[in-house]
Order: sequence, then structure tokens, then C-alpha cells
Amino acid sequence: MVYIQKAHAVSDLARQVALIRKNSFGTVFTCGPNKSLEANHFPFILDQDEADPTKLTLRAHFAKANKHWQDFEDCDECLVVFQGLDEYVSPLWYEETMDTTQKAVPTWDYSAVHVYGKPTLIKDEDWIMEQMNDLTDKFEHLRTKKWSTSDAPESYVNILRKAVYGLKIEVTRTEGKWKMSQEKPSKDVRGVIKGLRELGNEPMAAEVESANIHSNNL
Repeated sequence: MVYIQKAHAVSDLARQVALIRKNSFGTVFTCGPNKSLEANHFPFILDQDEADPTKLTLRAHFAKANKHWQDFEDCDECLVVFQGLDEYVSPLWYEETMDTTQKAVPTWDYSAVHVYGKPTLIKDEDWIMEQMNDLTDKFEHLRTKKWSTSDAPESYVNILRKAVYGLKIEVTRTEGKWKMSQEKPSKDVRGVIKGLRELGNEPMAAEVESANIHSNNL
């Protein structure tokens, strides 16, 4: 379980889902039968049930040569971590604190979603092919000239899909953490936003601003 201060906790599933879909490259952790920890990095597809949006499923695929598949066959729960934007925060940005007590130290602002669920190893080649197509389409759709798996020789694609396993994770719970200076006075937060913009990091500045608006700190 991740440590989350109350000010940084985000239980809003829509915000969590948005972060995962925007930052789809997750790190999956398991603890095998011999208590050894394993971690790997996969791009994921997140499915959300239309009838019940709280029901989530993660999908991925990976090489059979990756022995992590042994844990996926045996474990009851895995953890997948998706990380959003992050940035170093200088104490000099805390305008109110620096004008008064100077009691400030450097920190790091960031956002992340931890996803827990039951993993299922998939060996069905049709499922794997659909997964490969979906993942390709997800990342190609923004490009003017798009690549499709059908552009590769069929014989080559058939070899590749026989060399991978699929992974499906039925999500049981999620934890959202947006550490975006929400515990600071609003004047300090405005200083952080200003400092980020002076660095040219407008996306992170907007994220800090949005998180503090959500928490009624701005």
C-alpha cells in the first residue's frame, strides 16, 4: 500500500483512469511462490465496462522468454504502477514561507496511480492478436501516417504472436496520489506554479494548479 497524506489522496476514478490512459507504460510487480520480487515494464490497454464503469481490466502482452509469466500463473494479486507528471520543487518557490519562517526544504511533486488485481496469463493466439492490434491502434491513431499490424508480412506476425503471452488483470482496487503541494498555503502554491512556468514546464504548472483547484486550495 502506498503512503498517501490526506491532502494528496485522489479517489476520483475518472481522474485515475485519465492518468492511466495518458501514461499507459506501467510497471507491474509480483511476489512469486519463493517470495522473490519481480518487476517488468509493459504498455497497457485499460478497458472500462460500459454498464459498470467501476469495473476495470488491464491488458498487455510480453515475450515468452520473459520468465515473469511463471508468477502470473501462480500469484493471486499483482500491482501495476502508472506515473504521471513529476518535477523537483525548490523551497525558494514558497513565497509565503520564505517571507516568514523560511522553514522549507526541497521536495518533489508527482502523480501516480497504483492498480491492484488478479493476473491471468493468456495463451490464446486470437486474444493475443487482438491485444497487439488494439495496442498498436492506441499509439498510432495520433499520427498522420498510421502503421497497422496488417502492414507487416502475415508470416512474420504469426511468428511474433506465437512468441508472446497475453496478460489480463481484473482490477480489484486502485489508489491515486497527486502530490501537488496541496498541503501548502495558497500563496506558496502560486509560487510553485510561477516557478514551474519560469522553467518552461507548463504541463506540470497546469497539473499543480488543477490539483489545488480540485482540493479547494486555490
